[in-house]
Amino acid sequence: MTLRVLASLTIRLDGQVIQFEPGNVLTVTDAQAQRIMQRAPDKVQVIALPLDSNSLDGPMPPLQPGWLVVYRERTGVLCGGCEDRAHGTVQSCTWDGAAWTVILTDWQRLPLTAIRSVGRTNAVGDVVAAWTVREHGYDGNEGQG
Repeated sequence: MTLRVLASLTIRLDGQVIQFEPGNVLTVTDAQAQRIMQRAPDKVQVIALPLDSNSLDGPMPPLQPGWLVVYRERTGVLCGGCEDRAHGTVQSCTWDGAAWTVILTDWQRLPLTAIRSVGRTNAVGDVVAAWTVREHGYDGNEGQG
């Protein structure tokens, strides 16, 4: 489930304490979202994901094939991005009805919530835009009117 933060919010997520500011977006499991909404109902709102007009199966993927991502591995080390394309290039994004899974070209499967930043690439693989997901969302359009 994807939530937009309406007021400053500090939560513990996956063993880490994270501070969110108004306008930030976070994607969590349904159970995590329910706990957050119960504890801070006036600080978050559910975001309805846009539906993919080409598919009856679910929402549009937030990340596109060929885009680059930076994520934290289990030990906390940052991986992927421009410096590590072999481990940070998006193959696909799949929706299971509750959460997104990012599949990389090295066949790693990551929860969308593991992604920290994104680089959009053009047809030849040059990075044409880059952003952090906390401030700008997964598709880079968060906060644009």
